[in-house]
Amino acid sequence: MTFSFFLRIIGKTLTFALYLITLLAAFGGYIPPTLWSLPAIFVLAFPYLLILTFIVALAWLIGGRMFIAIAGAVTILIAWPVSGSSCPVSFSTEPKKSSFSLLTYNVFDLQDYEHPDDEGDSRALSYIISSKADIVCLQELYNLPHMRTQLHAQSDSLRHIYPYIIPGKPWQGYYTPFMLLSKYPAVECEIPKSLWTDCALYKIRLPNMVIHLLNVHLTSYALSQKERKIVSNIRGFRSAKQSMQMDKSVYAKLSAAFASRDTLSHAIRQIADSIQGPLIIAGDFNDVPASYAYRTICGDDFKDAVAKTTFGPMITYHAHGFLFHIDQVLYRGKLTPNSTKRGSLKCSDHYPVRVIFSY
Repeated sequence: MTFSFFLRIIGKTLTFALYLITLLAAFGGYIPPTLWSLPAIFVLAFPYLLILTFIVALAWLIGGRMFIAIAGAVTILIAWPVSGSSCPVSFSTEPKKSSFSLLTYNVFDLQDYEHPDDEGDSRALSYIISSKADIVCLQELYNLPHMRTQLHAQSDSLRHIYPYIIPGKPWQGYYTPFMLLSKYPAVECEIPKSLWTDCALYKIRLPNMVIHLLNVHLTSYALSQKERKIVSNIRGFRSAKQSMQMDKSVYAKLSAAFASRDTLSHAIRQIADSIQGPLIIAGDFNDVPASYAYRTICGDDFKDAVAKTTFGPMITYHAHGFLFHIDQVLYRGKLTPNSTKRGSLKCSDHYPVRVIFSY
């Protein structure tokens, strides 16, 4: 037996392992993380694994290895029905006469991720002002800034643009990390106090329609700088294999975050079930499309506005090389998403996401 023979055996073994991991990532979102959290980790990498599976299968096809190439094609076909939210194939459309724009943005408490020592105008607030969004739901901000003199003018501009501003609520000596800016009449609705730091519910009166908006910020992973490097490398077979040997503390933190979002997703689903009429759930899920929390919240009635209007995977979080789509916009009722624009501004660790809806 030659050295090339052993290389082919190793290559085939790794390829079939990739195919299996891709399928686990595709369907891992159906497994409750409280039962088994490892599939939830692979779900994070699903778009990367699916693309890698295609590339590897194509390479085997070019090399004349039809069986392995066909096995890769079968893997993609099996995974494809559940890939629509992670790897959408959709395009934008023109909005109807009755429409509104929604911006969701985790603003990182208005710190500047790229320029932490910058004491000038907030680039995040400048973006919100220039976006001209009708409704803005913010995470990691409880009120317009008043401490920094440089931001007074921006705050005044926002108050002029948005006559309806709902700040965060007092909570245990702090404030809940949510804020709503709206051009339309809006009021905050009651939710269980145990969820105050995870979501906020608003009732907004559009012209000729009333909608509810649930602004969410689900449990983060709380990883250290070193631990983030392990997670940020989960983008292909090699990194997926390494994730199975992940440091125990990292795995424990990931498992705890998945389990927490498991619980929160059911609680948020209960709120959604109690509301009649059109409802939008938007914000920082800290989890990707096809995850268990995402599927639980979606249920059978919610649709993904981003998946309905974009082509290919989207990245909404960019810090620490942690390149995943964790900011979501789900909707239900007589609403039609027309387009989605993800901003490129990096002053926060999240990108802003703006969706136009018709009704």
